Amino acid sequence: MCVSLFPRMRQRPSNRPPGAPPLRPSPRPRSSCRPAGRMIWVSRLSSAFCAPPSGALWTARPVQWAVAAKRRAAMTTARRRGGRGTATDAAAAAAPSAAATRRSLRATAGATPPDGDGGGAPAGGAKRRRSPPPPVRGRKKGAAASAAAAAADEEQLAPTKKVPSKKAPAAKAPAKKLTAAEAAVLPPLAPSDLPPLELTAPPPTRDGTSREFVFDDAPIFRPKLSPEEVLRAGAFGGTYFRPIQSGVTGRRYTRTWEELPAEWLAGLDVPRVVGSEVYSKGVNKYGVSCGQGLDAWESSGWIVVQDPYGWFQWYSRFFQGRRSDDDTRQIGRWSRCAGPTGRWRGNLVGKVYRSGASYDDRGVSPVVRQTLLHWAYELNEADYLDGVEQIKAREAKKGKEVKGWR
Repeated sequence: MCVSLFPRMRQRPSNRPPGAPPLRPSPRPRSSCRPAGRMIWVSRLSSAFCAPPSGALWTARPVQWAVAAKRRAAMTTARRRGGRGTATDAAAAAAPSAAATRRSLRATAGATPPDGDGGGAPAGGAKRRRSPPPPVRGRKKGAAASAAAAAADEEQLAPTKKVPSKKAPAAKAPAKKLTAAEAAVLPPLAPSDLPPLELTAPPPTRDGTSREFVFDDAPIFRPKLSPEEVLRAGAFGGTYFRPIQSGVTGRRYTRTWEELPAEWLAGLDVPRVVGSEVYSKGVNKYGVSCGQGLDAWESSGWIVVQDPYGWFQWYSRFFQGRRSDDDTRQIGRWSRCAGPTGRWRGNLVGKVYRSGASYDDRGVSPVVRQTLLHWAYELNEADYLDGVEQIKAREAKKGKEVKGWR
């Protein structure tokens, strides 16, 4: 037997053999006089196969169903009379006003079935949006009736006011990166060709006990050495402020050390220890080569446009008082390398502790010591003893865990 599609549907006898799949009533062929929409199709299907039930489907949207029925009657009348004037009046009379529609919806809102179907307020108190009545499709000769039905639809939807959306401002196109050939034609940039640095922060103070520099607006950033002390100690093989072809900005830079304060470079052989084009490990304090080339840092994404030379250029400008949006990232890089829990700082403490040498023994891992010097840090006795306590605590904890496992 056929399965009922609606509550209280009349069952009709069937001659189909047992076990055959149930028949599904196919919709009637589309015609110009039948309004489109699933609800109208369901209403015709229900009226053809069963008596009008009292379930949720018939109490859900009474106003829309009544409007559709009256509009269908008006369209039938207009088609029979050839669309001569009376169809417009009939369709306009069939369509209720917007106020009447809202009153009917409020009156039927209390009869919403428990499952939320019917256009009422669903569970949780959220209001469900009213669905507009289905549009009317008519033949060409019934253009007057179609226009009247469209006018009725617009009248019901009149209270809904369209608010123009605010368009987001168009994003600025990124600056075009110069090719190597274009950059070769342009003259190199010197500090005099660039805008002056905006120094907005006061200079740091130095702690008398730990010899760390203290910045009021960056309390976690406490380097041991100033940029001047790093350069005077011997760093970067003497090549940090050499002329470069930046892969980030596409421009050439020269004589960049001129932006540093004059007292930082007083008495130094600048072409040899600051701006040399040839790397010399003899310039370095610990007499070893370390670090990567500028190309490697650029390909890794660590270099940004405002500081094309890298971290030490940022530190030199930050030390003088410049502040930028990149400060947090650069301070984080220093913290992960030479901070209290930094990777290379802990690596050096561990090597000195296991070797049994003094904290300032230059023969223990000179490469790591030179690397830390580039990040404005040198190991002192207080930091070494603190690091040893951390190592002992970790070893004791690890030993207890192994003993408990056994």
